Formats: sequence, structure tokens, C-alpha cells
Amino acid sequence: MTDRVRFITHQGKSILLVDLSHCSAVELEKATRGILSLVEYVVHLTHEFLRKEWLFQNVCAVFSQSGKLITKARYKQELRFGVCRTNPL
Repeated sequence: MTDRVRFITHQGKSILLVDLSHCSAVELEKATRGILSLVEYVVHLTHEFLRKEWLFQNVCAVFSQSGKLITKARYKQELRFGVCRTNPL
């Protein structure tokens, strides 16, 4: 069965190629069920990866915005109160 299933590359994209030539009806049924579960698994992994990538990008954006807000707040505080000086006495 594994000799019938392989990935090929065409125009920079990976394509799942299933060779079903010279199969009996039983082999055809087994192959299609196996391929369907494989494709479902790959789709599941792809969705999980995209979800985690989206989550990571959002977390990075929040940290970036937080850093900008903290910098802005520090700048405003320095404008409002001036630079802190110790009492010379």
C-alpha cells in the first residue's frame, strides 16, 4: 500500500499522488479509506498549525502594543513631572 501513495512536487506545491492502477476491489476500498483518514489527519494538523500561528501573532502584537504604551507613558510622565532629582539636603 505504501508504494502506491507518495507526494510529488509540481510548480512548487506538494501533491498527494495515489496510484490506484491495477488494484483489486478490496485493495481499492482499503486504499481509499486509508487515504481519506490520512487527508483528514493532514487537514487537522494544518488547522491546528494555523490556529497556533494566529494565536502567536496576536500575542506578539499585544506585547508590541504594550511596549509602545509603556514607552509613551514614561515619556508623558517625564514631561509632566520632569526628571526626578534628589534633595541636596
